[in-house]
Amino acid sequence: MNVKRSELLKALKQCLPGIENGKSALEGADLFVFSKGFVYSYNDIISVAVPIKSDDLLEHDIEGAVRAEEFYGIINKLKGDLIEFIVEDDKWVLKSGKAKAQLTLMSGDFTARFEAIAPDKKKWLEISSEFTQGLGICRMANNKKSISGIYITQNDMTSSDGLQINRFGYKGAGFANFWISDASVNELLKVGILTHIQLKGAWAHFKTNDDTTFSVKTLQAEDWPYEAINKVLKGHERKMSSVSMVFPRELFDAIDRASSFCLDISDSKAVRLAIAPKRILVSAERIAGRYEEKVMWDKECPQFDAFDLYVDIEMMLFVARRSLSFYIHENEKGSPRMVFTTDNSVHLMTTLSVDDAANAGGKKEENKGAAKKAAKKEDDEEPDEEARDAIRAGKSGGKGNPKKKAAPPPDEEDEE
Repeated sequence: MNVKRSELLKALKQCLPGIENGKSALEGADLFVFSKGFVYSYNDIISVAVPIKSDDLLEHDIEGAVRAEEFYGIINKLKGDLIEFIVEDDKWVLKSGKAKAQLTLMSGDFTARFEAIAPDKKKWLEISSEFTQGLGICRMANNKKSISGIYITQNDMTSSDGLQINRFGYKGAGFANFWISDASVNELLKVGILTHIQLKGAWAHFKTNDDTTFSVKTLQAEDWPYEAINKVLKGHERKMSSVSMVFPRELFDAIDRASSFCLDISDSKAVRLAIAPKRILVSAERIAGRYEEKVMWDKECPQFDAFDLYVDIEMMLFVARRSLSFYIHENEKGSPRMVFTTDNSVHLMTTLSVDDAANAGGKKEENKGAAKKAAKKEDDEEPDEEARDAIRAGKSGGKGNPKKKAAPPPDEEDEE
């Protein structure tokens, strides 16, 4: 029989997330398993079932398991779009032009594991396209905290690394709360738009328009601090008195340029933002040099008291891809926080205020109020020496690096 290489290759690519190439102790985790019109993969954390589109493979009811690395490698490299597919007792023979490959079939009942976790055919719940969008918005890169991943309810999904919180709301589908890892989220986002969901045992199953089933093992949902995170977000809700603005997109380019002189604050690479009604001053300084850039607001801003804060560069650039709209929240200590919003999402980000930076440098009284004085100067003037002192207040030992004392994470600060 002849098989279209492009169709087979597409199915194999979709199965790759469930493949472990020699890294898993689980037997069969490195196999493609063909059975009952599907090609499967399974590595005890992710399982994928992709319907076979090739009429010839379906007609001949192809069954068997082959090593994924070799099988995918040869299908990917063969020339032409037609492959002669020959089934023998213990092997598959592939021919294309003058090329020939033999794949040894692996012995063992590998289909039992797929049957054990298989979703029920009539219990799928339809989910909106917003669900997939929410996974992309809430995903955090390099989150090494114990609460990494995304906690999902029927109405919202939430992520946090202790320094920032993402919350995305969407139209629910009536399933129980569950928690999945960042690695699983990353693979889900490669599948495309998810259309249906089903929770069964320790697995969350998702389906796409082409009937591909992507299954991920869930984590212990009761261990995720959902209520504590809710309390923090509740405490940072927008008030009538909150100052709301939209950052100019040029600000984030300026932050990126300033990153060459970033300050090391705790585990973050940070820059300083001096935010005033007429402009934003981006600056950073270290022993190698100093950078500053003024960015003007796109639209006229409401009047508010100028303030300074230090922001993590990666967090700010992460936010820029999602929203430029934000409002200022001040807690009981008077420390300003920026809360970024869209129509259905909230991003709360920890910042280090100028007072905290001054405390870290041991110059709180000397620099108190310097930022506000600098902000009142005309936009085309250079900051005065007192303002420069505020910038330098974060220095430690003359090296331009504030001592490693970060502002408390949002959840900790609210408890104080």
